[in-house]
Amino acid sequence: MNMHAKFILPEAVTYGARLPGMNFLGMRIDVDGMPAPASGSAPAIRRALVGPNYHEVFKTPLMRGRYFSDGDLGDGRRVAIVDQTFVRRVLNGQDAIGRHVRVAADEGKSPGPWIEIVGVVGDITDPTRKTLGDSMLFEPAAAEAVYPLYVAVHARTNASAVMPRIRFVAADVDPALRVTEMMTMDNVGDSDRVALDFFARLMAGISIVAIILATAGVYALMSFTVARRTAEIGIRIALGANPRRVVTSTFARAFTQVTIGLILGGIPAGLIVASLGPEVAPAAGTEVAIGTCIAATSLVAIVTLLACVFPARRALTIQPTDALKST
Repeated sequence: MNMHAKFILPEAVTYGARLPGMNFLGMRIDVDGMPAPASGSAPAIRRALVGPNYHEVFKTPLMRGRYFSDGDLGDGRRVAIVDQTFVRRVLNGQDAIGRHVRVAADEGKSPGPWIEIVGVVGDITDPTRKTLGDSMLFEPAAAEAVYPLYVAVHARTNASAVMPRIRFVAADVDPALRVTEMMTMDNVGDSDRVALDFFARLMAGISIVAIILATAGVYALMSFTVARRTAEIGIRIALGANPRRVVTSTFARAFTQVTIGLILGGIPAGLIVASLGPEVAPAAGTEVAIGTCIAATSLVAIVTLLACVFPARRALTIQPTDALKST
């Protein structure tokens, strides 16, 4: 048997088409007992082919029903286990045990055979903010029916010390068996975050450039406003006008423009950060979004104030004769 296997060490042996941290296969389904969806509108969920002891190895809590058994691999057996997100999003909280689902018909293809749900397990990944598309359906499959094959091994000792032995064991089982991409579950999680980290760094760089340009534009606007009205400010001060009222009237329009810009820019920025918050910080996505928007808005507001203070001080100290000469 020529087999390609990828080993992942959390700490018993299990396998699956996809493991936590990897992409699952997508499928659209029909649910027995629920209204038939319109063409192309069947709910889309995630599906994984796994070994019978998959959930025991990953210690997924059994909420209802049973785990898979070796007998479920027999011909004609069509069973599945779903997670709690499936129960909430697809079945609207109804009891899943004994229900039947199947692959929905698509573009002239007939629907697949009915699959009986025999168990409900807790979500393998963080259950917060999950949508219908995050619902999971697990089906049992023999190792030879899955390609590429991912094998998870629980190691009672240090996982790094077990890795070399796995290659020797695989060679004893079948000399043609190729073992590749051996890593720990922590490494799996890190590899999944590479794309997110790159995107986050890219967005951070763009954001920094945008903030620099925005603050430079605000400072230039305020400086230009004062420079254009320096003579007016000097004459009004010479005639006995209240300096505070002079400054307020001078910067009122500019402050209004900056405030409107902060509001209009803060709303879409807040929505973008809020959508990315759960990925960056699943446990505190809302707090991250609010903190980021407040920090960016505060920075622009502080720059605006600084841009007003220094030009205003120069204008208030100008001599009336110099102000008249500049008119």
